[in-house]
Amino acid sequence: MPTITKTISVKIDDPTKTKLEALQDLLTISADLSRYYVAKMEALDTESKKVLHTETYNEVKTMFPDIPTGLIQTIRDKSLETYKSYKAQLKKGKKASLPEFKHPVVRFDGRTFTLHTTEKCFTYFVSVSTRQKRVMLPVQYGHFQAKILDKLSAGEYKFCIAELSFSYRLNCYVLNISYKYDVPEKETSAVMGIDLGITNLAVLAVPGQLHKFFSGKCYNQKRSHYANLRRKLGKKKLLKKIKSIGNKEQRYMKDVNHKISRQIVDTAKQYNAVIQLEDLSNIRERVKFSRKMNRKLHNWNFYQLRSFIEYKAMAEGLKVVQISPKYTSQRCHICGHTEKGNRLNQATFQCKACGYQANADFNASMNIAIAG
Repeated sequence: MPTITKTISVKIDDPTKTKLEALQDLLTISADLSRYYVAKMEALDTESKKVLHTETYNEVKTMFPDIPTGLIQTIRDKSLETYKSYKAQLKKGKKASLPEFKHPVVRFDGRTFTLHTTEKCFTYFVSVSTRQKRVMLPVQYGHFQAKILDKLSAGEYKFCIAELSFSYRLNCYVLNISYKYDVPEKETSAVMGIDLGITNLAVLAVPGQLHKFFSGKCYNQKRSHYANLRRKLGKKKLLKKIKSIGNKEQRYMKDVNHKISRQIVDTAKQYNAVIQLEDLSNIRERVKFSRKMNRKLHNWNFYQLRSFIEYKAMAEGLKVVQISPKYTSQRCHICGHTEKGNRLNQATFQCKACGYQANADFNASMNIAIAG
């Protein structure tokens, strides 16, 4: 039975001056302690939790005698995750800076975080560990978050962790609360193949029942617009504006991916279908493209769309299978004949053996659907 893990965000609602000071103190401690742990991992040349605990526990308890052990351990674990991510980037040959924790986060687990409710005013509170004592904090939330908090309170969902940070955009403290629940896997009676691309962002096919295209025309025009803006601003060296445009493009891409993945999963649910996708891991390293196509691939986040499809499908109890992309664009889904010459051009497929002709992306989606 698949387990879904999700996160909701709630605001800390108008804390008193004393509570504000306690929260700021927590973030300061988290930043200081995280930097200490990273320095230790560098000095010890280790990414082992066991080694880090053995080498630091007594010293940390001496440095912070009034901090609960549970809080120390969650800060250590968060620091370790951040450090591992940094090292992974270096191993891939990518540029990465040693974590500095300029925007600290405090992680709580079941030992240091509790959700409370009062029937009188139907309001949720959280209590979190700080120096020496717990602090009770009212939280601000919307209708959707209320549903999740109700299920957490009733035990229908299981609490995982909560992370406290200060949002400069919202100018308030925010708690990200992670939770999980099980979803029964549905019995399926069909297979949906999905071909991810550039001209068409996605083409899906349920053999004998359905095919659907998600055109990339508007999206590609938007991306070209952003690329032109960056070029113009680059000549003027307006770095802040370039970064702002990059952030806008990322938000736009994320919105597109969310909408496409939602429609794909809803369609799979309607047809009671297993979802099959090409495994596009390392596609940029495996396949050589033109300079223009490389720019598109660099900006088009295949992994994000795939991950959105996967978690949305899992939440519906639908299975997602990844298959090898080998020859899906060259094979005729009618007769099975495979050769490079079957692709007349980027858009058109014509089989040299049986003469079948179709949109190349549609043929690929059919091959993906019947694979395995």
